Amino acid sequence: MVCNHSFWVITMNQAIEQIIHSSLNKNEPGAGVGSSVTANDIIEGVRPYYQAASGAEKLSIVERLNKLKVEPGVPIPSNIEQLLSN
Repeated sequence: MVCNHSFWVITMNQAIEQIIHSSLNKNEPGAGVGSSVTANDIIEGVRPYYQAASGAEKLSIVERLNKLKVEPGVPIPSNIEQLLSN
């Protein structure tokens, strides 16, 4: 059981990183990585993973998204947890 959970966390983290990477690359030439379009793409992509995550995993996801505020400057909203829950 622990192995399955560990696999899920690794797979989830990899999927989230892929969503972030894809959104940053997709929006860089147009709106730019620091745009709300980029933030919205990331939020929409991450939402299903957040909703299926445990409490600790949700905190980890929010921490990861908040790091995007600093580098590369994606405007993640302060109510990110509420947006991911809806």
